[in-house]
Amino acid sequence: MTPIPQTSPRTSTLVSPNPESQIISAFVALLGVTLTYYFAVDELTGPTILGLLNTGICLYRVVSDAATPESGPMAIVFWPFTLVWLCIAPLVQLKNQILPWRDVDLSEVFFGAQLLTSVAILSYIIGTYVSRTRRLEASRAEHLVGTATASLRRPRTWIPLVIGGLLVVPVIVVSGSIGARFKTRDEVGAAFQSSGISAVDGDTIELFILNRLPAAAAMVALYASIRMIKRGEVSRTSSRLCLLVSLVLVILLANPFSTSRYIAFAAIIVAFLAVFRADTARRKLALAVGAIVGILYIYPLATWFKRDSVRGRERDSFADMFLTVDFDGFQQIVNTMVHVRESGIGFGSHVLAALLFFVPRRFWEGKAEPASLEVAASRGYSFENLSMPIWSELYLDLGIVGVIIGLFAYGYFSSRLDIHYSCSPNSLMGELCVIVAGCQFGLLRGPLGAQIVFLGAAVVLGVLVFGRNPFGIDKIRERYSRVESHDSR
Repeated sequence: MTPIPQTSPRTSTLVSPNPESQIISAFVALLGVTLTYYFAVDELTGPTILGLLNTGICLYRVVSDAATPESGPMAIVFWPFTLVWLCIAPLVQLKNQILPWRDVDLSEVFFGAQLLTSVAILSYIIGTYVSRTRRLEASRAEHLVGTATASLRRPRTWIPLVIGGLLVVPVIVVSGSIGARFKTRDEVGAAFQSSGISAVDGDTIELFILNRLPAAAAMVALYASIRMIKRGEVSRTSSRLCLLVSLVLVILLANPFSTSRYIAFAAIIVAFLAVFRADTARRKLALAVGAIVGILYIYPLATWFKRDSVRGRERDSFADMFLTVDFDGFQQIVNTMVHVRESGIGFGSHVLAALLFFVPRRFWEGKAEPASLEVAASRGYSFENLSMPIWSELYLDLGIVGVIIGLFAYGYFSSRLDIHYSCSPNSLMGELCVIVAGCQFGLLRGPLGAQIVFLGAAVVLGVLVFGRNPFGIDKIRERYSRVESHDSR
């Protein structure tokens, strides 16, 4: 494929935030901690002090990263979600002495759970710091010079469109009708189960082909279509047609009625970031604030799409929202620490099973189930498919060392994606940054074994669409074009 004509790539200088922005960030953090203490804390104890510390760190990073040129979608998603879900929500639960899932008193573990979050956050920060400093000059050379000719290749939007188009028919057939795709998750699940497809035995090949893969294809197709329009790479008619088809696919295959709300949120976030680029401090801050507002209001409202059995109790006030099962991350950290204390660590079994998600269980006897199932079962919960924050799962499998190393690596590679996004937005890594960031809500919420399947499918499709001749696709097309041209003579 011949690279399309390019203009000078937009670049940014990788520098640290100036002292003025650091002062503003510290002021916002202090103000936020003060307000959180006033509204969400009754008395200062070990767990609440750590919770306020975590809140302050997250607020500081939300504002300071907005003023940092090398930050991007990964940071914009990570800090707001961590702030609301694992900093503010636990404080409200501690104040009311109510956890989302009814259980015995485990207050002796609360301090350790808050400390684990502190360790995870600090490890993530160190990872981003190392990424932004040790690779600074290399990034400038690599992105500002070396990727200029590789960055503006036309996306192969046809790949996810073809995959989504081929799979939409069997998905509708198994669901029962087009209208069935907009019924409750219980009804869609019953329709799949009647066809012998169920999530009871984990993510089977059939479930992947008829659920995760179609949704990922629809999301990537929509993102690529918007990027084509933004970059003006094809005729207006062709680009509008691709956009229309991809929108229909997203509505049918990635709507919150028939699939996980995290998949639906991922499609929305990716499309939004394709339209509104996070390339200025004001826009980054606006996106981060929008993410916080969305997690506070839209995320709990989306519980309406969930199964009746897990919608949780009704809430009478805004604060009661944090007492519902939508904010069970802190409790699952507590449960994990109790489980590890009683049964020991898993020595990487769940993380390995998640990373090798593409290996079917029928070929891997004893492949670990998603970590949340094991932890919830150990607590005797009737519903076991709960959340599992990423550092909780790392602690379950590898202990505190796993949390430190895992979150350091997570912060490092997240920052690498953001740097690519800031310096060479049209490169493969710059495009993948948006796709991974959109999936990050589900990845942070966990468990890895359930969330990484959709993420993995989306990343592979992203490589096929935006990569430089992945798996020889372009050579195959050029060879086919030459044969076709020869035959026409």
